[in-house]
Amino acid sequence: MKLLNCAGLSVLLAFSCLKAQLDRRPAARSIWDRREAQLSFENIDFTLLQEQARRHKPTLACEDLEKLVQSNFQFIFFNKLNTAHFLFTPEPQIVVKKIVSILRLNEQLRGLVQEGRELVAKKGSDHEKRQLVRHTGNLAKELRDTFQQYFLDIRESSYTLNVRTFETNYGQFIHYIALSQRLNRLLTEEVEHYFLNPTPGVIEIFEYGDVSITVLSECLQRVSTLTEERLRR
Repeated sequence: MKLLNCAGLSVLLAFSCLKAQLDRRPAARSIWDRREAQLSFENIDFTLLQEQARRHKPTLACEDLEKLVQSNFQFIFFNKLNTAHFLFTPEPQIVVKKIVSILRLNEQLRGLVQEGRELVAKKGSDHEKRQLVRHTGNLAKELRDTFQQYFLDIRESSYTLNVRTFETNYGQFIHYIALSQRLNRLLTEEVEHYFLNPTPGVIEIFEYGDVSITVLSECLQRVSTLTEERLRR
């Protein structure tokens, strides 16, 4: 939803995420239950997932990092997969691959914020600015789509962002970098909490006020689209 204020100098972007529900149909659940009984995690290769986790948790000992990755994976696999999206439960190694993909996308988005700062410092061309903004929006969409396809977040959340209009592309781009930095910080916190939680399965009161991965990534995508349009003027 977009709301233009009366002065026309700013845009309020509000995004919301509806509660997702697990598919409780008897047929779907019986398939899920049978698969649960048969699955073994012994042959799963967690190497790439542990490498990505190390980037988020650099101070953890190797043994602790391994336990963190495996405990989170098992909890997510049995409790947070979007089972309504699949006829059969995806193979565990595929789920590992998707988690790695989301962690990598999150890392790439953080890197683009730094590239944006460098563009500001060297006063890069309008083409370079638009290219970075477009790339950010594409990655944010890919992250959101991957997350929504494979994983659930049953919280209902929203986020409102004030996107101002500036007379120059330089000012508009600086504003965008500030907004994307804020969104990326929140997104990183949510990604870590979802996939690398020290206490998976434990719900704390403060979590109900947090913004979901879906909402934050969609917000970043839409802000990027809007900024790219303004940089073309």
